Amino acid sequence: MKGTLITLALLVALITGCIGPRSILLSSPMDDATALNDTRRFTLIYFFGINEFDPRRAVILDSDGDDIQILPNVRDFEYEKLQNVSMGEALYEAEVFFASEPKIINSTVSTISTPDGSFAGYEILPVYDKSYLGRSELLDVIYSLGPDGTVLFDVELKRGISKPY
Repeated sequence: MKGTLITLALLVALITGCIGPRSILLSSPMDDATALNDTRRFTLIYFFGINEFDPRRAVILDSDGDDIQILPNVRDFEYEKLQNVSMGEALYEAEVFFASEPKIINSTVSTISTPDGSFAGYEILPVYDKSYLGRSELLDVIYSLGPDGTVLFDVELKRGISKPY
């Protein structure tokens, strides 16, 4: 009986997202105008995948001057960093970055927060033309806690979307 209750509790926690990598950080949508009011400085991380045909593109902004460091959990050739940028500069850089891919028609900005509510940064994801792969939002950013307390992220295609390369 006791083992059944523990198994049931773990199953409920897993289903509701209380455990696992996704529970490390939460992302909530916001508009660009609200983001522009942010006066902090950021390290901008361009994630561009493995080749020009890889639709996995994302921009992650790690807030400078806090105790939370966000790092890509990918190979070195899949990303680049630009340090000490303002929010306005970051939004512009993301727009230019996404403009290099004609299938991207817009982008979304989300805040990245720790489970205790501490602000960590922003996530900027592309919105694709639906005719490209059948839907406009193609990506999931998976966050996890690294061994030294850093926040690691990886960008994956959503379930059911086939790689076009």
